[in-house]
Amino acid sequence: MTSPTHIKTINKLFLVIPALFLSFISCHHHREILAGARTVDEDYAVEKFLVEYASIDHRLLKGKFFLITEDCKLSLYQERDDGQRIVITNHWVESDGDHFAVRYQDRSMKEFIVLQDRSQPVAVYRYGSGSYDLDENDGAVKPVLRAARPAPKMRLIPNRIFGL
Repeated sequence: MTSPTHIKTINKLFLVIPALFLSFISCHHHREILAGARTVDEDYAVEKFLVEYASIDHRLLKGKFFLITEDCKLSLYQERDDGQRIVITNHWVESDGDHFAVRYQDRSMKEFIVLQDRSQPVAVYRYGSGSYDLDENDGAVKPVLRAARPAPKMRLIPNRIFGL
């Protein structure tokens, strides 16, 4: 015969295990943004669209990306398939184009390089925790790689170029 204590323990497990599972799923599908970007709600009004991009590999980058202006500054805007909207504001310019980067709670980082020729693909790099140092200069937080830059993990292809 099962005692009342055992029944309470089993009931608690039925409550805790699904919660842990959902927590695990959400942590792995929605990495928490640490720096360089913010989530916005569906009422967010884009100041000006410059370019719309599509991901070549939808498993790695989901949704649509846009090069936009926000407060007269360049930003990247992502509309994910799950409805989440993200504005990447960490931006700086180098000789190869405009760079954007976002850092996540797990200390990984994604860097997007938008060439000056906006009709060209955007290269997207992913850096794991410990593979880079940070250079905070002129309001931007840039990754300084400890080894040579790897090949891009992903690319965004321009779908539509709005009036620049």
